[in-house]
Amino acid sequence: IDRVFVRDLDATPSSIPLVEGMVKLAKTLSLRVVAEGVETQSQFDIVRQIGCDIVQGNLLSLPVTPAQAEILLRRGAVVNV
Repeated sequence: IDRVFVRDLDATPSSIPLVEGMVKLAKTLSLRVVAEGVETQSQFDIVRQIGCDIVQGNLLSLPVTPAQAEILLRRGAVVNV
């Protein structure tokens, strides 16, 4: 789910049904869902409740270099919700 849709989830609850629909469609297609651009705990809670499988954003980590990303992945530092 692009950050454009995640950005306003906590400020504009009317956008939640749209994201829920995207997640339902993805799940129907047996796809895992990534929520991008999660920056607040409130956004994290909402996307987790909606059913997103993976979260990416500044709430969990600031941007890292490819070398740093490789180290994190080797350590298993991936957060599934």
